[in-house]
Amino acid sequence: MVVDSKATEADVLGLGPEGFGPSTGFIASVLDLGFNSAKLATYHVGGRTSYRLVSQEDAKVKLGEELDETGFLAVGPIERTLRVLKMFREVVELESPRYVLPVATSAVREAANRSEFLQLSEETSRFRFRVLSEQEEALLSYFGAVLSLRIPTGIFFDLGGGTLAIVYAEDFRVKKVLCLPLGARRLSYMYGSPKKGGLIQKKDYVRMKDHIEELLPTKKELKLENGAKLVGVGGTVRALASFYADRSRYPFEKLHNFAMDYDEVAWSASQFIRMKRREMRSLRSMGQARAETMAAGSCVVRLLMKSLGVSELVASTHGLREGVLSLFLHDHRWFDAKSLEPETIDRQLATAGRSWKTAWERNLNELFVSGIVTALEYSLLVEAPSLVRNAPQTADLRARFHGLVGVDSPLSHVDQLRLSVAMIATTSPSYASVLVKEFSPPLSRKDREAVERLAAAFRFLEVLEKMGARLAVKGSAPSRGAPLRMEITVAGTYTEELLARSVSTVRDEFKTEIDYSVLKGKAHAPLELRR
Repeated sequence: MVVDSKATEADVLGLGPEGFGPSTGFIASVLDLGFNSAKLATYHVGGRTSYRLVSQEDAKVKLGEELDETGFLAVGPIERTLRVLKMFREVVELESPRYVLPVATSAVREAANRSEFLQLSEETSRFRFRVLSEQEEALLSYFGAVLSLRIPTGIFFDLGGGTLAIVYAEDFRVKKVLCLPLGARRLSYMYGSPKKGGLIQKKDYVRMKDHIEELLPTKKELKLENGAKLVGVGGTVRALASFYADRSRYPFEKLHNFAMDYDEVAWSASQFIRMKRREMRSLRSMGQARAETMAAGSCVVRLLMKSLGVSELVASTHGLREGVLSLFLHDHRWFDAKSLEPETIDRQLATAGRSWKTAWERNLNELFVSGIVTALEYSLLVEAPSLVRNAPQTADLRARFHGLVGVDSPLSHVDQLRLSVAMIATTSPSYASVLVKEFSPPLSRKDREAVERLAAAFRFLEVLEKMGARLAVKGSAPSRGAPLRMEITVAGTYTEELLARSVSTVRDEFKTEIDYSVLKGKAHAPLELRR
């Protein structure tokens, strides 16, 4: 049993269809034992859907080596893995997470001697693994990715060392789950030349390509909707995005929500098949162990895009481990349940915070409905609290800016840049101007005005939130005629001068006449159900 016996059930489990958040401020770890690598990721949990990675241990144990030839986990890989698991146990003892969630995927799942391995791992490291089925692995990877990107309709795939897990979802509902034996390390073992250090020769690459194409689903088979996005998860996709970003001098050091079109993926794949071992060692964007599998892995990604008729790939750095943690935070019972069904994921997505509206969103919605902020500005400002919550808190403006830009978000990288500069502008307009110049391109002169508008709205909403105020706007923003009327009901401390300044800035930046009145009221619920 993974749950801390000293913790009350309410600390983890939602008590109603909308659920209640767990107690915040604790540490939780996810141990992911795959075909190629073992990872121990530790997170600081701030809520049911709010957590940030604080440390990660990663070891290429190559547990699946020789598995396809014999059907068994071999002695050498088992010994390597057990040594790493003992080291992970020491890390856990040092960091003292409240919960540890150990999961194993394809190598352990497929091995004829899996029971013996699981017993050995528990005896030597005291980790008791939940062995995920193919469907569970796919669903959890999807859950981790979709929570962070909030893409309602798309094909989500996790390309690991042993398997390619695919989930097709429409409007946040799972429609199809597939798990194929097309992992990057597995294909490298099957088609790589031992005499060439595992590198895949041209004739073998052609054979591998035919094998992959034979197993991949088509757009017709999945019954894809037009416009469905393709989201990739896993080390191969991250390495592919990192490689192209490095080669194209991409201005952001960020991979989450990084987009590549088909030609960019195809070009990157062609580079990997030509590389010699010496060139692989020199790659800044990945280690040699990862580089050795990239010819096979990038081939799978390219052919999947071609088979599905999709022109763009979106990379997600959130996947299986985040899905395991997120589902556990929503309902810890699944970890000990016999199986995980698609309906469980659908149900949790329906209540994963989408049913609640925060005070920030309520007030922002008033600005949007009245026509003060545009739909694009709304989509950026609604993400601002998440950036603030997940970025490191520091008085150093540059460090704070890079922290805001670095938060994993569903916003595009350029939109997140605009919003981050705007949030800095509320503290230092002069430094925000420096940032606009520094990041030109992708920012342009027009973005200066956009940043100033976002900064004005952000500061106004921030003041309202600190006062515990509720905003009501009468009328719609006119170009001429009667001014808008704002009614601000304050439940907390009323800061007259700050409020007056923030309203005045909104007037100036949005070129809208505004009258406002302030009322004293009772405290409002921080959350309310959406209507």
